[in-house]
Amino acid sequence: MKKFFFKPIDPNKTKPVNIKDLKLFENKLANLSKKIHKEKFISINKCLICNNKKLKKIFSSRNFKWVECFRCGHQQKRSMPKYEALLKFYNSDTVENYLNEVNINYRLKNLTIPKYNFIKKFIKKSSGKKWLDLASGLGDMPYLLKKKKWNVTSTEIYKPFIEFAKKKLGVEHKSLLLDEYFSDHKKKNLKSFNVVGALGYFDILPDPVKHAKIINKLLIKNGIVAVNIPINDSISGIMTSIFPELSLRQITPMDFSVFSKKSIFKMLKIAGFKVKGVWFHGLDYYELVSKLIQKGNKYNDKKKIKLLLNFFNDFQNIIDKKEMSDLMLICAEKVKEIKL
Repeated sequence: MKKFFFKPIDPNKTKPVNIKDLKLFENKLANLSKKIHKEKFISINKCLICNNKKLKKIFSSRNFKWVECFRCGHQQKRSMPKYEALLKFYNSDTVENYLNEVNINYRLKNLTIPKYNFIKKFIKKSSGKKWLDLASGLGDMPYLLKKKKWNVTSTEIYKPFIEFAKKKLGVEHKSLLLDEYFSDHKKKNLKSFNVVGALGYFDILPDPVKHAKIINKLLIKNGIVAVNIPINDSISGIMTSIFPELSLRQITPMDFSVFSKKSIFKMLKIAGFKVKGVWFHGLDYYELVSKLIQKGNKYNDKKKIKLLLNFFNDFQNIIDKKEMSDLMLICAEKVKEIKL
């Protein structure tokens, strides 16, 4: 397995960095939690990855109780509504904390293209150019892929993202869940994909292993799945455990899980994949600074905050090289067929 570390970025251009914006998002998550809690909850009594029933309580956040698996370190909610009941929230709300839509060019240059270049390292040159992008968001990845002459299919159920992608980027997402798409794919006897991108996907699922297996079924032999996933055994994970009520990027009301390194590797192995490469590239230092802002007073000096964020790349580089990043981009190869 090849390891790569760090990606320079300016969080001022991709994330909220003032108390007003952070408080607005904090309130949005609190209100979303209240809406979800009006639904009927069902207990989750075993690990969503390894089925272990030994789960320890770790913290509560916005009235959600979180537990951790003793065996694989996977963190998950103790109970949630049925996935079908949650779909109305997925269709109308998003927990993705994008700064605004006008930064799409910065996003393409500094986020999308570096991710594509990393994934490309693990794609066999003779394998073909068919790519499925799941929960594609703003549509920046399929937009880039089309420019690179890929035959790309993308899915997304959040309507503002669907509209933005079509209007601003000319990308037409399929408004389908993965199991719905898979059923349609089989019915039409379509060709398998060379690459499936799941860049921010598995943490919002009640059955992530099943979805990983469906991805296996959609890929050619030796095809690549690319997974970008938040990680709990990270600096941000430590901050989340200290300030669970203030967490904006992990343990959101929509999330079922926050993976550990062990649990994400285990899930991929169960689903018939072998990890070929990992890129540690987090936003942990931003998380540290944002917590200082949230815990500070409303008169925070913007110049001082900007000065702190100027050190982002220096500190994050150290965190990433220590493998304590809150984000990992993983490329894994399909090495065996599995049964659903």
